[in-house]
Amino acid sequence: IQGPSDQPDYRFNARITSLGIAGVTPEQLGVWSYPKAEDNSNVVSLNMINAMLGRIILSGQLADLSPENFELVREAVSVYKKFRGEIPSSLPWWPLGVPKHGDDLFSAGLMSANFALLAVWNLGKEAKCVEIPVPGNSFKNIELTYPDMPSSALVRKDKSVLLQIPPGPQAILIRFSKGK
Repeated sequence: IQGPSDQPDYRFNARITSLGIAGVTPEQLGVWSYPKAEDNSNVVSLNMINAMLGRIILSGQLADLSPENFELVREAVSVYKKFRGEIPSSLPWWPLGVPKHGDDLFSAGLMSANFALLAVWNLGKEAKCVEIPVPGNSFKNIELTYPDMPSSALVRKDKSVLLQIPPGPQAILIRFSKGK
């Protein structure tokens, strides 16, 4: 396991992780997640998403989290366990382009023959609407995977999806899968 950084600031860690999947095989990319007692739910879920494209290394003040934020951590680990077996056969992808230092809106994901997973980060203070190209033609099912959000935040178009992402800091995990 290789950690891309010991950076505890979730905003910087998001950018580091989004690029780390290119430098280390994702299944060997150990990413620290640092949820803290003073963090709001957006920051806790963003911290968890930072680690979900690799191998979660959970740290922070878990015992001090509010019950709601502890549930966000538990939910993220549960979601992660459902797809972690597919990570070794996945390749990185950046449908919005490779993130650059200072970008407030960026994405990174993993794609295999059977599924694609995409994290979208908004570190800006304003809500954003972003159009994301759907990878390939075989991914018919698209779902907001984590954190729990209204389904209206994601609208399917012909070859893309529109994602309404709330003001930052915020991150959303989307799963694409094959359908009938």
